Amino acid sequence: MFLHSVSHPKLYHKLQGYGISGSVGLLAWIKDFLSARTQCTRVGDSVSNIEYLVSGVIQGSCLEPILFVLYINDIVQIFDECCICKLYADDLKLYMRISSPECTSVSEMP
Repeated sequence: MFLHSVSHPKLYHKLQGYGISGSVGLLAWIKDFLSARTQCTRVGDSVSNIEYLVSGVIQGSCLEPILFVLYINDIVQIFDECCICKLYADDLKLYMRISSPECTSVSEMP
């Protein structure tokens, strides 16, 4: 089973921002771990086509929590003070507290 909608190319970009890079070493190992993963769905006796995945981190793997945290840990910097971000382990909750008219307007994200 796969958890979280983590885009692999975006994850690799974020990891490079943390200094994890190179065609050999840790980044190459993570890319190899995530690449060529497939998934299908079974309902009763019916099975869907096998599809290659371009996002997601394997639930229950030892890498899942740390890769997800590295992927989202700067999300609080994207939102203004009207948006409350709660990060705990590998979970993220966002909600807004409407306390002024400015909080109801939508601004463009960087």
